[in-house]
Amino acid sequence: MTEPTTELISFDYEGQRVAFDPMARMWSLTEMHRAAGGVSHKRPSEWLQQAQTRELLTALAEKEKLAAIPASFVVTREGRNGGTWAHWQIAAAYAHYLRPDFYLQWNEWAMERVTGRGQLDSSRLAAVEARLAALEGKRQRVQTTPPLDAGVRVVLRWIERHHVQTFTRREVWQCVRRSFAAIDDIQPPLERLVHMGCLRLVPTPCSGRGRKPTQGYEVLPQNEQ
Repeated sequence: MTEPTTELISFDYEGQRVAFDPMARMWSLTEMHRAAGGVSHKRPSEWLQQAQTRELLTALAEKEKLAAIPASFVVTREGRNGGTWAHWQIAAAYAHYLRPDFYLQWNEWAMERVTGRGQLDSSRLAAVEARLAALEGKRQRVQTTPPLDAGVRVVLRWIERHHVQTFTRREVWQCVRRSFAAIDDIQPPLERLVHMGCLRLVPTPCSGRGRKPTQGYEVLPQNEQ
């Protein structure tokens, strides 16, 4: 049998490749044997002749409602990816036969490939790619922005700790005044956060007590930043 035309999926075990054919759902027993140590008496040809292996093939054929063991369960391929290839359930038994630690690793690979666990569908993949693009754009913007000073960090920590949505300059200063000598000292960090798109200026009504109204701010959601 010639080598497959579909693209193989390769796994690495201690520096050795182990190939899986997703279209045929077959594993390379030859590469599994090599990766697990290459012990001569455990070669695929030797194992396939054992009585327990023949019983496994018969049971699998019965499960698939086949009258006899089909040749497609175990095939010999030629070419660059040549060797003995077998149905994934047969490969599972062979992996267990080779080495317990190898079988545990092989089982993780098989669960991912046969059941589809760990694979992203097209919509989820697109969402991930969009998120990565957004993060890359944010990283590039940050590279051209001076480092956050201590005052900005103080204000941000206060916002996150108290989960505020709107506040005034006086309110935030009263809570973090230990970090600022005067209320005017908190103005530059607030302006910086507005410039960065973290805050938005909002009008603040007069208190009616003769005190000049202080500037108000609204915290912007992350998707608007």
